[in-house]
Amino acid sequence: NLSDPDGYGQFIATQDLIDLIRSDPADIRNEMLYYDQTSTADPNTWGRVLKYPGNGNTKALIVAHQETGAPLVASAYAGNVSVFRLSELYLIAAEAAIKSSDAVNATTYLNDIVERANPAATVAQVDVNLDRILTERRKELCAEGHRFFDLIRNKRDIVRSNSSRIFDITVPMLIEWDNYMVILPIPQAELNINPITQNDGYY
Repeated sequence: NLSDPDGYGQFIATQDLIDLIRSDPADIRNEMLYYDQTSTADPNTWGRVLKYPGNGNTKALIVAHQETGAPLVASAYAGNVSVFRLSELYLIAAEAAIKSSDAVNATTYLNDIVERANPAATVAQVDVNLDRILTERRKELCAEGHRFFDLIRNKRDIVRSNSSRIFDITVPMLIEWDNYMVILPIPQAELNINPITQNDGYY
């Protein structure tokens, strides 16, 4: 970041994501959530995700912020993101196993992550399916840039709602997984020197 050598990172968390992570009170990943809604009368309350340490942040935070000017509990700075994590590797293996009809290994890989977050938790093999693995990916890898690709790769539509309390969306927005705009156009500069076919939907 040339304008700020300390780095900067910011994500907006939906209430749905907060509720998902908090659905298991014993899950250690609750420690990364800080969300103070003491000013419930303010409709502009929103969550900011600071997932990596840096500039005084010692753990990931979802910091309550009032647009009325109330101070943040922590800054919006973040350290460099992890490009690849061991937990991601386990979840990739779980997804590959379930898609290969190998429920035994899928369960083993998934439970390695679930039980690390809460040693008392476990997922029975009968409950392990692709949706359960994607849910665990959403919790474990939130704010790391995976969710869009997880959904599109598995032919799941994207639904944007007003649950973040920051966008004025009265009707949920649906982005179908096969919408041509999910794949970006090939830049014209590339087409000028390489006569390949443009991606569908673009001219």
